[in-house]
This record gives sequence, C-alpha cells and structure tokens, in this order.
Amino acid sequence: MMLAQLVRWLDAQSYALNQWGDIRNALLTFIDSQIESIWEYFKASVDFVASDFNCTRANEEPQDNNGKWSATIHRCNKSNSDCTIEDFITNFLPEIKKLVTFIQDLSETETTKELQKIQLQAEKVVAKSKFFRGDNRCRQIGDLIIGLHSKLGLKLISSNYKEHGKLSQALDYKYEQFDIAAIRSK
Repeated sequence: MMLAQLVRWLDAQSYALNQWGDIRNALLTFIDSQIESIWEYFKASVDFVASDFNCTRANEEPQDNNGKWSATIHRCNKSNSDCTIEDFITNFLPEIKKLVTFIQDLSETETTKELQKIQLQAEKVVAKSKFFRGDNRCRQIGDLIIGLHSKLGLKLISSNYKEHGKLSQALDYKYEQFDIAAIRSK
C-alpha cells in the first residue's frame, strides 16, 4: 500500500507498466531527498530533550555515504562515546537490589527475555556496586534505564506492558499502558 502511494506521488501515469526500473530510480531519488529534510523537521519539532546522561551517541545524525544513508547505532564503548550513565544507574543501587529480588520471584511465564537481560546486568551492578558502560549494556537494559528515569517524572506512558508492567512495580514508578493495538484497529 505504501509503495502504491509513493508511485502515485511520482505521477505514475507517466510510467508504462513495464518501467519498474525507472519507477524504482525515481522512488529512490524521492526518498533520498526526504531523509535530510525529515531529520531537520524532526529536530525542529522536538520541544524537550531529556539529556540527563549527556550521551554523545544519542546526538548522532543519519549519514549520507554517497547516496546510501546510514543510521547505525554502533556498539557503545568508552572509546567512542561519553556519558554519565554509570553514575545515574549507580545512584539507584537500592532500587536495583530490590529489582533483582523482584525478577527472581517472578514465575517463568512472567519473565520475558528482556527482563532476563535486565536481571543479568542488574546482578552485575549489585555485585560490583557500580554500573560499567560499554559492550552495548545500555541497549540491553534500555527498559530499566527508561524505568529509572521515569521515577524522576510524573509517569511513563508506553505500549511495552510486558516489561514496564513489572518494572514499574519493582521500581515504584507510575506506568500507564498505551494500547497501540486498539489505536491501530481504528
């Protein structure tokens, strides 16, 4: 359906049915021309950036490599990034200890793969009394970071019920499920 809309935008009446190569090239040119302007529109539309972690990786823009756009999130390590996530997470050590126990007490059906990853990293934080960034740990515990950050605000609204339904109980933050399936069905 999206392809049909794009072809219509290109005035498909000017293309014969057997000109897929021409249509493809026109579509790629159109999409390529939109990436930079959409990125600029996105940046201008953001009214608040919570940059408590001052992560240099979070500000990386899509890169144009001779017409091949890349928005790769590289593996985070101390040599390619700078941030304050270690201090942020370490400041929540009492909550993380409580979280480890909470996840251990969940039944097997309640424990998702994401919660298992979070538990593994949380156990390391508790054992060393510190969080060490690198090796994509932030990506592995993204929901935990969001949950801890939510403790500082009013509430978290997310469609990710499987993890935040449990994390909000353990970490004591307000969570409201955003039922995306109901919205999509309208």
